[in-house]
Amino acid sequence: MITVKATLRGNSSYQDHTKIFTAVINASGLQNDYDHNFIRRNYVYRLRIYFDGESFDNIPVTPDPGPDPEPEVDTNLNIAVQVVGWGPVMQHPVID
Repeated sequence: MITVKATLRGNSSYQDHTKIFTAVINASGLQNDYDHNFIRRNYVYRLRIYFDGESFDNIPVTPDPGPDPEPEVDTNLNIAVQVVGWGPVMQHPVID
């Protein structure tokens, strides 16, 4: 399982918004022609994480907002998993 705490930065109209997302890694690996489900030791997993239009709420800016409570776990996180060969892993995050 992976847990991601992400913050969508606000602007003059909307507040910063933080949420926690969880997802199970490789839950259907056998159905996708891998030799196992979930995570195994000494395997490398390539994860593609996508936030969709429903992932964050647009919270309007209000005068003098109080501290935000701890975010609740949310499930609007899509992860595509690919088992890759053992060796160096190159990471190239894309932030839109």
